[in-house]
Amino acid sequence: MKLLKFSSPNCVYCKSMDTAQVLEKFSKRYPDVQIQRIDTETPNGGKLADRYNIKGVPTLAFLGDDDKVLLIKGGARGIAELKEMYKYALEVEAGNEDPEEDDPDDSEDETKEDESED
Repeated sequence: MKLLKFSSPNCVYCKSMDTAQVLEKFSKRYPDVQIQRIDTETPNGGKLADRYNIKGVPTLAFLGDDDKVLLIKGGARGIAELKEMYKYALEVEAGNEDPEEDDPDDSEDETKEDESED
């Protein structure tokens, strides 16, 4: 599995997110995941961003076999969120989740909506 981190040197959010520390912790815990940092302002990085329909940075993308997209999430992420995303990507890769129907962040949003209706 691959984890692509799309960012830009001019992105304030990319700079504020302690990406190096989060990705270092993640790579120690999950050494089988290949982590690639993609600068969207370079020609090759821009092509990859287009290929995966990346609209903003920072964005994280988990890819499976043959670079099949398992999960793409925008925004800064901490280590706990990254671990949840990885677990979800494993489920998608195993065929236990449909990436179009389920999303690790959706259940939290639905719970907040349900609570606000009371």
